[in-house]
Parts: sequence; C-alpha cells; structure tokens
Amino acid sequence: MLQNLQRELTPTVTAAYMAAGAAVVFVLAKALTGDRGFAVNAVSIRSIIGLGVIATTASFILFLRGLNTLGPVRTGIVSTIEPFCTALLGAWFLGQPLSSVTLVGGAFIAAAVILLQVRPENSAGRVS
Repeated sequence: MLQNLQRELTPTVTAAYMAAGAAVVFVLAKALTGDRGFAVNAVSIRSIIGLGVIATTASFILFLRGLNTLGPVRTGIVSTIEPFCTALLGAWFLGQPLSSVTLVGGAFIAAAVILLQVRPENSAGRVS
C-alpha cells in the first residue's frame, strides 16, 4: 500500500496521511479505553509537538525521501544508525548517560554502514 501512495504522492504528503491515520487510531484507542482524562500543560504540549513533528513526521519524510533517492537497499543500510542516534538524542535532550558499551556499539554500527556503502569497483555488478 505504501508503494502505491508513494508513486502518486510526494513524501511530505504521504507522511501527512500516515501521521493523520496514526492520530485517528490513537484517539480512537484512547476513547475506547474509557480513560478520557489527560494533563494539558506546557510539558505535555511540548512533548506532543516534539513527538508528532520531529520524531514522527520529520523522520518519516526523511525516510521516504531517502527511499526515493537511495533505493530500498541503501536506505535500509543507512537506517541502521537509528538506534544509536536515539541514544545520542536521549543523552542530549534527556540527560541520559552514554555508557562506553553504547559508544562502542555506535562505532560498530557506523563502521558497518561505511563498509556496506563502499564497494570495490571491480565487484560492483557481482552478487556474493
């Protein structure tokens, strides 16, 4: 289904439809659980905007643009850095500690992405 949407629509419009659909599902789920109360304050509004705009919409738009530009294989390889980037953002925004294991893991992920992107010229057309 996503392929059909992506052929006819821009990544931004596709992301908007996906985000709107997710919002409807979450509102329905909230209504069906019977818990109608939630706190509306500055922190919750910032969290909703941050999760909705940065964590969901912007990342999905960038993923779809990468998919259009790089193709599915390279996009999949590059997107493996997401967990490490999440750890870095958690340390930056939330003050979570970065352990040496996390940093070593991030270095391994970065090395794997670089190694998978670099191909020897003589084997570019071959399948191993």
